[in-house]
Amino acid sequence: MKQDASENNLFNPLEMNPLFKSMLIIGFINLLFIGCTQPVPVPQTSLYKRLGGEKTLVAFSLQVSRKPKIQEAIGSDQGRIFRKRLSEWMCRASSGPCDFPSRKEFFQEVELNPGQQRLLMQALMEVLSETGVPEPIRQELLSELAKS
Repeated sequence: MKQDASENNLFNPLEMNPLFKSMLIIGFINLLFIGCTQPVPVPQTSLYKRLGGEKTLVAFSLQVSRKPKIQEAIGSDQGRIFRKRLSEWMCRASSGPCDFPSRKEFFQEVELNPGQQRLLMQALMEVLSETGVPEPIRQELLSELAKS
């Protein structure tokens, strides 16, 4: 079978059509740039914003404070300061614009013993679940509260 001379020229780099050479070079350059580019990072929304911000955290703390076991633990005279400090603590832990002290200071100020602290965290998780906060966000908040 006789090969056509034009077929041989197509793959011979010395005798390639200049237009074809240009297209190959441009193609390689494009591959180089495409392969070397970094994906644009998507800005991550803070946990504070994903939870709904200040008003939502205040609502969560109000609902937690209405749980019977929490009412027993904090007493009637501590309700207001408890709600305020709880929402501030959640705000700080979720990277919100709050500057409330640490977890330890929160528990000291509202005078909760370790058993009551566990009840508080359970009540908070119940409220977050009841209000439809997704499980990954609940767990992230719990983790951040433990660290703060």
